Amino acid sequence: MQPNVCGSFPPNWLRVPFKRLRANQLKRTLSLITLLLCFSAAALGQRITLTEKNESTVSILNKIQQQSGYDIFYKKNIVQDIKINVNLINVTLETALKTVLGYQNLEFSIEDKVITISLPPKSKNTGTSTPAEKIKGTVVDEEGKPMPGATIQIVGKNVLGFRGSDDGTFDFSPSPGDTVIRVSFVGYKTQLIRIVPGKTNYKITLPTNDARLKDVVVTGIFDKPKESFTGAVTVITKEQIKMYGNRNLLKTIGNIDPSFDIQERNNLGSDPNSLPDIEIRGSTTLANINDLQSNVRNTLNLPLFILDGFEVSLQRVYDMNQNDVESVVILKDASSTAMYGSRGANGVVVITSIKPVSGKLRISYATGLNLEIPDLSSIHRLNATEKLALEKSVGLYSSTDLSSQATLSDLYNANLKSIKEGVNTNWARVPLRTGIGQYHKLDLSGGDAQFRYIMNVSYDQVTGAMKGSKRDNINGSMSIAYLLPKVRFTNNLGIGINNSANSTWGDYSNYVLMNPYWNPYNTDGSSVMQFNTFSGTQANPAYNGSLTDFNKAQYTMIRNTTAVDWDITPTLKWSNSAGYTRQIGSADVFKSPSNIDFLQFTQKGSYAKTNSMQQGYQFRTNLSYGQVFGRHSVYVGANAQVVENKNNANSFIVVGFANDQQTDISNGASYSGNQPSTTEATVRSLGFSGTANYNFDGRYFADASYNMEGGSSFGPNTRYGKFYSAGFGWTVSNEKIFKDNVTFINLLRLRYNYGVTGGLNFAPYQSLTTYTYDRTQLYRSMVGTTLTGIGNPDLSWQNTYQQNFGADVSIFNGRVSLDFNYYKKRTPNTITQATLPLSHGFNSYTENLGQVNNSGYDFSASVYILRNNEKKFSWSIQVAAYSNKNVLVKLSDALKEANKTPAGTNSDRSFYYEYVEGQSIDEIYVLKSPGVDAATGKVLYQNIDGTVSNNISGFQKIAVGSSQPKINGRLSTSVRYGSFVANLGFAARFGGKKLNQTLMGQVENAYVRTNVDRRVLSNRWQKPGDIAPYKSLLNNTSTLANDRFVFTENTILFNSVNIMYELPARWLSRINIQHLGISASMSDLSYWSNIDQERGTSYPYTLKPTFALSCTF
Repeated sequence: MQPNVCGSFPPNWLRVPFKRLRANQLKRTLSLITLLLCFSAAALGQRITLTEKNESTVSILNKIQQQSGYDIFYKKNIVQDIKINVNLINVTLETALKTVLGYQNLEFSIEDKVITISLPPKSKNTGTSTPAEKIKGTVVDEEGKPMPGATIQIVGKNVLGFRGSDDGTFDFSPSPGDTVIRVSFVGYKTQLIRIVPGKTNYKITLPTNDARLKDVVVTGIFDKPKESFTGAVTVITKEQIKMYGNRNLLKTIGNIDPSFDIQERNNLGSDPNSLPDIEIRGSTTLANINDLQSNVRNTLNLPLFILDGFEVSLQRVYDMNQNDVESVVILKDASSTAMYGSRGANGVVVITSIKPVSGKLRISYATGLNLEIPDLSSIHRLNATEKLALEKSVGLYSSTDLSSQATLSDLYNANLKSIKEGVNTNWARVPLRTGIGQYHKLDLSGGDAQFRYIMNVSYDQVTGAMKGSKRDNINGSMSIAYLLPKVRFTNNLGIGINNSANSTWGDYSNYVLMNPYWNPYNTDGSSVMQFNTFSGTQANPAYNGSLTDFNKAQYTMIRNTTAVDWDITPTLKWSNSAGYTRQIGSADVFKSPSNIDFLQFTQKGSYAKTNSMQQGYQFRTNLSYGQVFGRHSVYVGANAQVVENKNNANSFIVVGFANDQQTDISNGASYSGNQPSTTEATVRSLGFSGTANYNFDGRYFADASYNMEGGSSFGPNTRYGKFYSAGFGWTVSNEKIFKDNVTFINLLRLRYNYGVTGGLNFAPYQSLTTYTYDRTQLYRSMVGTTLTGIGNPDLSWQNTYQQNFGADVSIFNGRVSLDFNYYKKRTPNTITQATLPLSHGFNSYTENLGQVNNSGYDFSASVYILRNNEKKFSWSIQVAAYSNKNVLVKLSDALKEANKTPAGTNSDRSFYYEYVEGQSIDEIYVLKSPGVDAATGKVLYQNIDGTVSNNISGFQKIAVGSSQPKINGRLSTSVRYGSFVANLGFAARFGGKKLNQTLMGQVENAYVRTNVDRRVLSNRWQKPGDIAPYKSLLNNTSTLANDRFVFTENTILFNSVNIMYELPARWLSRINIQHLGISASMSDLSYWSNIDQERGTSYPYTLKPTFALSCTF
């Protein structure tokens, strides 16, 4: 017998020969034996509580031994270390042993607190027995699709087993004692099937979906075994997406993983038509000189989005129905993105749509109501009485000129009269409403083992908080799958129709500046055009909302992907796919001739028209091979693809309209002075890639990828780029000494990888010399051209060198899990502007001259506080954090020169973006200020040499810190009880620097002729000797951005709450409904920050309640 580590058998004291015992020793021995027999009789009283999922049999027996205090012994070849699931709650020791050993049809005996495990008598019989009947079966996935080449093993025999046939079937004749078979397939959960006497036909289903996502990494090109994958990824399942209850897929991803960093844009608030700026692990691409101060700089580091294997735009993902998504996988490092070559440096987001499943026709319908409630909690402006008093206190109604004084007195009396009549307009609410939207989705699905289908159509209406703003999406798709034993054909057709409109009421910031003693409407309800002020008139921004203006856009997108997979052998697979996308859109902006923008113009009214077309195709073929040789597991794949994307747009502006009823573009008088313009971009690429994974004994693993890609965006001398990655890892928890001695750790995996990826987020023709046709230069009916850009034939691929160290940990039987990654990224050849001598006629051209470094970490943890499967109750907490630091190591002379102009003028109340070597890309540069001069009330500034003055001529700005937070975190908690589920989600930002523009613009630099923040009334300098943080209101000299208004941000956001309930099936069966669920959720509930400033300056933030109902027939 093989003793286990906890004891030996027989006990040493029983090994004394009986004949050598003396009489008194014999009496003591017999007494001890009698006592042990009593203990043995009480064994049934031992209680065992044990809940394990996918745990080894040996580990479970060790835990039973620890709980019971009994020693367990067995021969080494009797108990097979298979993984099983048990759920034992306060059961007897005998029941626990029967449950665990029943998987292998083993027997046991209990004597003297010793448990002995043995084979049943029939298994020990070596005599002649009647041949067992042949066992037949079919292995399928959860969709009912046959799984060719599944591995079937007899539990209890030390053999490799055999593989099923190409159509998923198998047959064998069991030997006496064969009671359990193990069925496995790479990427699917292994199943243990008990052989039932008399039953000869079995249908075995291997779980997919979430279970499969845990075993493989879906990269969009290959599905790689997770056990031998060294990359850093985040996997988000459809259950997680549903749990957060958001309306927008991008927001849901950001709520789960903070490294999917949606940049805060305080001015745009909750504008439904504003696409977010997203980064994964920092910035690698720099803006050019012209875009340094614009929002374009934020769009250069967008990740690559892959939908069902093909690239899609950010706009398409933004408008997707997230209920159509099966899973989202975020690929973050070189090991996971190297196969994407030039497109992988900014990370890759792989989205997989829901696949059709077999079964009878299922009809599902979901509907919901969504609201957009304006959140004005951050706006604190003066009311009418306070504002008039402030104006009078600073002397706005006083003048030494008698004529002017009479006018000012009349103005004061008119404003005072308005207040006494009850006018106290809250202008912050004038252009707003509570937006009421709706949502509908209909699904039809079904099929059999060979043919499946799913069709759906949805309508999602978002009505914005600003009057007139909206975004409506109609999405439809049809997926079919035709499955033969070795060949699978699938086709996905998707159609998306979008109609959007921006508010014609103008920029929201114009409203909060309006004086509250003004009434925006006349007594008849019509809008006032303008108001009398101290020096003329002030236009009413609400007036435009009463006109026939419109600002709308629409697009129609068609996407089709076709794939054919051929299982050449059970281990060799050939896949081919083709995808085509076409999107046609237009934008129309009409401004009535009565619009207040034209008060000072003779050509009144305008119409701007833009037409666009985007088209792309992609062809891919790949070959993959996966096999297990004893303790060796190998996976290799090769891929080739061709990609082309075309973008074309034309636009023009027509001016001169007779009245606001003639809104057709043909009613315009002429072009606005410029001829129609056209932009065109075509990008083509050809790529070859290969990947390999190796795993030894489930302990040591390695992977490698290589990609060679040719692109049309680069010079003829550097047309092809080479990208690669290599990594290795160690599953420490699979070491025998670890498994035997550290039983509370279920998984401990360490991994490291290094590689090179590329970036392609820049203009497609920067390597080419470009010309523009000049219609003013004609020669013999031929149009002349003008040189507009100098090409660079040596412009090469932008490479990012990455390394990642990661660890995956699971303890206490999966109750606690942790993923940690630390990374470094270096981009030594960033594409940027290089200077040219003036003799060339151009200031700059494009070259690989910059260098950017990023480093940081991300981790996520999940903890089950309570979990009771029998009562269907669980309470879990999920925590995630992300931190990134970037440094500009090298800049071109052109970018250095571009920084000099804003640094020298300091003319703006805000701050300029600047690129400085040795500093962060997101560094904030402002003047240094020691405060307000107590003697004069003027603002003092301090130069870097220590000079203090209120005259900033020659002063230089200082770096005060990066706007990126040092820690970006997420916290969520979920409670599930039966069919009831509740989830709360929070976010946090700590350590980043932020300029409080409200405090600087509306308090320090308060322009008291408009409405201002109510903090303007306190802590101001009034007389010599006052020590105050803010200058005098009588000081009209604009205070420039300085470090007094830059604060370290500490912000917590209550992102979401979602409550769901599914009605019991026994209630629904009476009315032939399979499923009926209701839910209520809300997004963007609260915002707590140490920086008190207005949020949503151009478009307000909103609270977003949603109420939904779903059912399946």
